[in-house]
Amino acid sequence: MRFALCILVLMFLPYFSVGQRGIYTSTKHGNTSTGVYRINTEPRGACSQCHYQHASSSGPSTGGPYEYALFAANANPLCYTCHNTSSALFIYQGATVYNQSSHATSSSVVWPGPTPPARPLGNWGKCVNCHNPHGYKDTTGLIPNMAFSREENLCLTCHDGSPASKNINAPISKTLQAPCQYKRKAFYFGKWVREFCIPQQSPLRV
Repeated sequence: MRFALCILVLMFLPYFSVGQRGIYTSTKHGNTSTGVYRINTEPRGACSQCHYQHASSSGPSTGGPYEYALFAANANPLCYTCHNTSSALFIYQGATVYNQSSHATSSSVVWPGPTPPARPLGNWGKCVNCHNPHGYKDTTGLIPNMAFSREENLCLTCHDGSPASKNINAPISKTLQAPCQYKRKAFYFGKWVREFCIPQQSPLRV
């Protein structure tokens, strides 16, 4: 039965929703020891934690059938079933805070592509504009946090003037003209990832 479920999911999920071959079990969702465990009648991290091939679980109807054989409508509240509160590092501060942010409320927040392909315009504000629930990898391997891209590249895909109105790519791409006396490191998703030079005359010298 679980084999039939996997075939069904792979047949109907579009490319930009399906994790690339061989990586799902390496993700936080698919890990058999620490992965998704929404229902205790199915193995931890299994596809059946989120997908029901017959729109029911152990008999009772889920209210579906929903898109992609999911247990609920394919929208942010589905993610909030597990991701409702703050993450350990408070980078994500829970559903209530996110729903008030411009990422959730602006119709411009739609992944523009090309890698992975652009999402439909009607998908604005959804978690899946930055995250793939099945995992995503680049040439160096699995990208952390189920994200589409690494470090600031994820942000700069939109924040380069289009579709986001705030272009943060332009100022951070400028070459420093002042001598570098101090250095700071950027903290990203729990890791020190990049060292920045801070000019002598800078408010960041604290």
